[in-house]
Amino acid sequence: MKIMVCAREKIIDTYESIPRWKKTLLYSIISHLMILFGILVVYTFYNKDFKALDSIIITGVYLGLLVTTHTMMYLIFKKRLS
Repeated sequence: MKIMVCAREKIIDTYESIPRWKKTLLYSIISHLMILFGILVVYTFYNKDFKALDSIIITGVYLGLLVTTHTMMYLIFKKRLS
């Protein structure tokens, strides 16, 4: 039983050691991926058919913009808060 407590404390300590701005970026990425999923679901129901090429294009453009904006935010946060 004590082994589990020690392992759990290590996980909590590791999580607490992550800077707040990195957690914020992680949650932002996760929420944006859920938005992408919603866009693809709405697009598929709107067309009443799943078109793989269209979905790949939408995903590529969305993820390209997401990577660009989050890279800029990462660099700004790292410079200002470190």
